[in-house]
Amino acid sequence: MPKPQTFPDLYDDALQLNISKLKEWGYLEQEQIKSGTINWSSSGNKRGKYLNKGER
Repeated sequence: MPKPQTFPDLYDDALQLNISKLKEWGYLEQEQIKSGTINWSSSGNKRGKYLNKGER
């Protein structure tokens, strides 16, 4: 049986999407379907990507 991890969880490294910021930047508008890709990085390192094909 493997030994349980002993290092702490680092919440600074947790990936989060801020819905308010997406709305502020024009990604979210009422009664519209958008398509595109959102990429995010931390300290110049690619951390994640979200692809929306704009389908219902």
